[in-house]
Amino acid sequence: MAEHAKSEKRPMKVFDRPILSYFIVSFCTLIIFSLFSAVLQILGLEGTVADLFSLVSLIPSALVSILLVCKVFYRDTLKGIFTLEGTVDGLKMFIPLIVLNIVIFVMDRIFSGQNTLNDVLHVLALSCTAGVMEEMVFRAFVLPNFMRLKRDYKGMIFSVVFTALIFGFTHIANLTSGADVLRTIQQTITASISGVLFAAVYLNTGTIIPCMLFHAFHDVVNLLFMSMTEAGGMTEGITLYNLVQQIIFSGVELYMGVRLLRAANFDKIRAIWDKKWTL
Repeated sequence: MAEHAKSEKRPMKVFDRPILSYFIVSFCTLIIFSLFSAVLQILGLEGTVADLFSLVSLIPSALVSILLVCKVFYRDTLKGIFTLEGTVDGLKMFIPLIVLNIVIFVMDRIFSGQNTLNDVLHVLALSCTAGVMEEMVFRAFVLPNFMRLKRDYKGMIFSVVFTALIFGFTHIANLTSGADVLRTIQQTITASISGVLFAAVYLNTGTIIPCMLFHAFHDVVNLLFMSMTEAGGMTEGITLYNLVQQIIFSGVELYMGVRLLRAANFDKIRAIWDKKWTL
């Protein structure tokens, strides 16, 4: 209570705006990634070396930089989101999708014509980076601020939809790296739906760890044998088989997300975040 009262005496009119803070942090993250990319180019690192650099340096370094930004400007925005409490429950929520991912992966290996294994280290680097950084940028900043500043159910739903749509539309950038247009549009829609579920799990557990782990797992499974650009954009066209897969998978995701975010769960969600903010 004392901590909250202290923060109320020093209001930060700019940084206590969830939507504005989202764009500020996103810009800071872009700067961080640009700096690391510049370092890689200066050092002339390519291929496997660059992927290894990403795994052992890019993720933790960018993460620490973002945490410092939040510590300076956003006070307690990230309070308690990395706690292990709720992690197991969050992973349990993803079990249906984990099983479905594995089933689809096995079916693809049996029936798909694409069986060329991509560079495993590159896939791991790409997936882990996306799993950690995208969950930080698209879930971990805006949602806590909304739960701290906005007390009602409609505010929570607005935040979920807003972050999910922004998350989805960022995938359009894959077109600049040579990705297939229809595949990119499909990826934009499915990523938006995934964003709803990621936000729902995060809000129901109070920890971002399950979302990061499943996000990375999902990307690894989907990129291992996928025809893609260096940035992870999909270059192969859409087939009826792929379309049916995505409809089933996204349908399950959307159903799970809506169930977790229904009004009947709001009191439980609100209690989790009230505890975090000691209101």
